[in-house]
Amino acid sequence: MADFWSLFSRTPKVVNSTTAKAVDEALQAIKFPSFNYNIDDGEKIAALIICSKIIAQDIARIPLKLYRKDEEGNKVILRDDIRHTLLHDRPSSYMDIYSYKSTVEFLRSTQGNSYVEIIRDEFRNPIGFKILANENIAGPYEGMNDLTYIYKDGDKERKIFSADILHFKNLSSDGYNGRDPKDDLGINLGISFKALSVVDNFYNNGAILTKVLESTIPEGVDPDTWRKQLTDFEEKYVNYLNSGKVAALPPFTKLNNVGTPPADAEYINTVKYNNGQIASYFGIPQHKIGNIESSKFNSLSDIQADYIENTLSSIMEMYRREYELKLLTPEEIRDGYSIEFETNALYITDSKTRWENYKNAFGIGAITPNKVAQLENLPTYEGGNDHYLMSNYMSVEAYNAKLKKELLGAETE
Repeated sequence: MADFWSLFSRTPKVVNSTTAKAVDEALQAIKFPSFNYNIDDGEKIAALIICSKIIAQDIARIPLKLYRKDEEGNKVILRDDIRHTLLHDRPSSYMDIYSYKSTVEFLRSTQGNSYVEIIRDEFRNPIGFKILANENIAGPYEGMNDLTYIYKDGDKERKIFSADILHFKNLSSDGYNGRDPKDDLGINLGISFKALSVVDNFYNNGAILTKVLESTIPEGVDPDTWRKQLTDFEEKYVNYLNSGKVAALPPFTKLNNVGTPPADAEYINTVKYNNGQIASYFGIPQHKIGNIESSKFNSLSDIQADYIENTLSSIMEMYRREYELKLLTPEEIRDGYSIEFETNALYITDSKTRWENYKNAFGIGAITPNKVAQLENLPTYEGGNDHYLMSNYMSVEAYNAKLKKELLGAETE
């Protein structure tokens, strides 16, 4: 007698027989699951999409600004420069800045590369950004003094020089193209895909994990007839939509109970472990993917600060360098031009801590009362633009005037 069972096939079955022919026919009827993973399946794994989504949304909400240092070394926002408008407000006539930045970063996070064409006017000044589909881009290719990309636009192909394309990359092995996370995480994603496919198949097939259909096939039974009756049973009673019906079993069959093997019950821990590995690859705090017991920090602000410092900072630096390389001239960089993210929007502090920080900054003359009011969306007032020192709370301007007067008096004497 031979026993065959497939826990997660369309209908779990046990076939008992003493003849080779019946066993062979039974094997043809039993459908063992096959979950073959390929790289495109990686984007079906929730952990990868969640991690990419988190980074894309965070990058998208950090303001990006064009600065220039003045004679005193202070950074001044160049609001009237078209490049600042493209980076901070409207990258094109049909897309807002949040949609633009989140789309670009999501493509980079999930595929390793994202491409944006710089639309220029007749004088080579940038006037817009256009996101290019990854599947339509080939390159870069080395030329005499430049890199070029080939962009397929419908049936036509055109060459784009590297100066006119923003290429945002994941960590690269060759300096030209970013590594695809789905390749780097192939084994982890493959295991998660197979484990989750088992669960999906289980529910698609009626979630009857505790039952198995046992068939004892006597000699002389036509396999085709038996298989047809078995298929008819599956169509009528298998699947959660048919739950509650009174089942009429096929001839020579009965339902038996079956337990879940311990190895199969471990799939939850396997998926959880792989989710942790995927989050670590992206530098995402474990609590953001639901693994709250793995945090090494005591407060949310500490977790957020570590996330900004060790994950987002390197991504922002990559963006900054690419934007400056393609949008600023060497002369402008020497003159103090820069493109930078304003990361204050990402830091999470409670009200008490935030006001304590304002107080400390105010006490050393680093911030004015009106600036604090602006940050907290409060009304400003006349005279609130002066800076104050901690000693006697004298304004910096008044202290300088007093010091200058004292120095002039000393010289007169």
